[in-house]
Amino acid sequence: MRILFKLDDFKKQLANIQTSIVELEA
Repeated sequence: MRILFKLDDFKKQLANIQTSIVELEA
């Protein structure tokens, strides 16, 4: 269960990074 939780948290961080990159490119 812990691994799945960490994976979900990683996905959230990745989404935040992608959003930041999009804002920088805009």
